[in-house]
Amino acid sequence: MTFCQIVPRPHFPKWLRLQTTLRDLSLSSTSIKERIPNWLPSSLEYLDLSNNEIIDDVPQYLPNLIIWISQITHSQANFL
Repeated sequence: MTFCQIVPRPHFPKWLRLQTTLRDLSLSSTSIKERIPNWLPSSLEYLDLSNNEIIDDVPQYLPNLIIWISQITHSQANFL
């Protein structure tokens, strides 16, 4: 049997679910490689996900999001 090390991949922090009045959030260069979750606070106005591998579209439920840093590298994201 070969040795296999399983390392959890970086993800959106779950504690963000409780931040109902969060307006600014920077998660740049955190090696996140997943979809933007549908539970981010709808109060967000600024979201920096630069230098990550975000998959999929920006959720439409974020109506207050007015600034989006689009320097997402190696991304398949579609910006609305």
